[in-house]
Amino acid sequence: MCLQVDSPFDLLLKRYPFVLDGEYCSCLLSFFQSLKFSKESEQKFVCRLNREDDLIKISDLRSSWKETMTLYWKEVSYHRMSEEYQELISCAFTSACLHPDFQKVLCSVDASHFDLIVRPVDPTKTVLTKEEARKQFLRLHGGLMGVSQVALVVPMYNTSLNGRVIH
Repeated sequence: MCLQVDSPFDLLLKRYPFVLDGEYCSCLLSFFQSLKFSKESEQKFVCRLNREDDLIKISDLRSSWKETMTLYWKEVSYHRMSEEYQELISCAFTSACLHPDFQKVLCSVDASHFDLIVRPVDPTKTVLTKEEARKQFLRLHGGLMGVSQVALVVPMYNTSLNGRVIH
């Protein structure tokens, strides 16, 4: 579990494990850091990191993603500004939202507070911007709030092996 939580949004990004395309990720933060590495073995290693200090240390280690604007998942390359990359972000958030505690925390946040997310805004400097995180949290929050509070389930999407959304 990735720790040092300052807000509900930090909690959602840093705490809840999930599986995407058969790969275990200790939290959303570890998943997004793993995208900076082209080798699948390095991605797996980073996805399993659960200490924030470790994630910060490797955040740009041997990564040229900012120069190439290319990120990777499961041997598929994604241009940072592509629609395919946005679909991958959606898949990751949807997978994380399958965790019941993720759902509880997300439902406990008033939608008006989503503007308080602290993230960088420039997509050329980060793999997840404030607006991208806000959009995903709002999408999931809206889906959960439309479901009975007794049975919090998010059957919105399944993911294929290459991370693309299947409706």
